[in-house]
Formats: sequence, structure tokens, C-alpha cells
Amino acid sequence: MATSNLISKSLGGVLQETGNGSPDHTSPRGSTYVDQSTGILYYNVNGSNTWVDVNKNSYGNMYLNTTTGTTITPVVANTWYVLTGATWSGSVINDGISFSPSTKVLSVNSGKRGKYLVFASGRFIRSVGGNGNFQLGLSVNGSVPSDGFYQGSSVGGSEQNSSVSVIGEINLIDGDTVQLTGRNIQNTNPLTIGQSSLTLIKLGNT
Repeated sequence: MATSNLISKSLGGVLQETGNGSPDHTSPRGSTYVDQSTGILYYNVNGSNTWVDVNKNSYGNMYLNTTTGTTITPVVANTWYVLTGATWSGSVINDGISFSPSTKVLSVNSGKRGKYLVFASGRFIRSVGGNGNFQLGLSVNGSVPSDGFYQGSSVGGSEQNSSVSVIGEINLIDGDTVQLTGRNIQNTNPLTIGQSSLTLIKLGNT
């Protein structure tokens, strides 16, 4: 809902404002606005009509804590597969992110579109016949991980474990999903991963 019932007071060149609805009006940069319908506080970032929600930082996390891990046997080498095995747990804050234990995804709730910090980590575990060059990636809406959103490490020979992490910023809209994927770019030997996690933290509006 657009701004209505706007009340403004000047304070040193910026405005302190209240009204009803999400702000879409123009105010000086640094001005603040409280939506009396929701109690959400916003501030103006560009001296025009761009506002950032500052008092609800959305957060979501899902994690796998197991020594045996979840195993994927690739049918095709160099192909991404969703890490949906084993039992994943999750937590959310401020209703901005939802966690689905059945599909192993984090999803953006209604009204929580914006820029997110995303952090993923995992531990590759060597199994019998499991040598390979493995990669961990971030899939948005089931798509192939973009460049810069996957990292890899080899596990083989006397090496039993190898940890890898992926970090970056992505713009997400309402309903977008994020999940972990993996692939073996060397061969079709099994990919086993344990002690892994995926975290989303909202940084601001797009």
C-alpha cells in the first residue's frame, strides 16, 4: 500500500515522518518514516523515493549435522545435483525466511524481497570409490549455480575430508528459493557431504 495520511516534521534538514503504508514518496536523504499500520521504521537512502526497512532484518538458516553425511551418486559427470538427502534442520527470524524440511530449501516470504548475504559451507567426505573433484554450489529457484556461487575441492588418495565455503550477495524477490547443490566434475564417483549449512541474511531493499 502506498503512503497515505503523511505527517512530516523537519529536523535539521531531514524529516521525521509517519503515515500509513509502505513509503513511496520523496523526502530528503536520511529522513525517517514510520508506517503506523505495521510499526516498521524506514529511512530514505537517495533523497528521492527509495526507502529501506531498518527494523526487520530477515534471517534464515538450514544445516546438516552428521558424520556420515548425505551421498549423491552422479549419473552424469559435471552435472549439478540437489543435496536433499539426510535430515536437515533450520531456523528463521522475523518471518522473513521460511525453511522447508521436506524440500531442503530456504524461501523468501511475501514482502521480504531485497539484497541478501548468502553463506554456504560443507565438508566433502571420501568414501570407497569416491575420489573426485567435487564442487558445492548455491541454486536459486532450482537453477544451475551462477559463476562465483560455487567452490570446489578434490578428495582422494589419503585425503579423507575437505571443507569448502561459498559467500556472496544476491537479489531475491518474494517466493525465491535457495538450496545447496553439488557435482563431481571429474567422474561419476559418489559425492558425500556432511556438516554443511546455508544462511541468508537480508542486507537491504533492492
